[in-house]
Amino acid sequence: MKHAAADTLRYFSGLFAEHQARWVVVGALAANAYRLQTRTTTDLDLLVDLSEERYHAVQAALAGDGWSVHPTGGERREFPDIVRLRHTSYFPTDLLLAKTPYQVVAIQRARLLDPIALGFPLPYLSP
Repeated sequence: MKHAAADTLRYFSGLFAEHQARWVVVGALAANAYRLQTRTTTDLDLLVDLSEERYHAVQAALAGDGWSVHPTGGERREFPDIVRLRHTSYFPTDLLLAKTPYQVVAIQRARLLDPIALGFPLPYLSP
């Protein structure tokens, strides 16, 4: 049985804390934090600021935890722009690696919110 998006967010919150990675929830879930009428989504989109070295450490941790890691987009598969992650138990997730100044600033401007009642706030993209 698949875990809900909330369980998947808890997982990534812990993973990114362990690897000292700054990150932010983006995509439909972030938009829903600010909208009156929510959008349905079939995956999580997370923007994460990782050096290439830390990316490889996170990639190894994900594989060790049973995630299928599919690098896509960008000029180098070894350090892609987007990583599609699938797991038999967790919600599908796309990691967007912050490689532009705009993306890094978006992470820095994140607001700590708890719109899905996790019991603790997570960084969400700020409008």
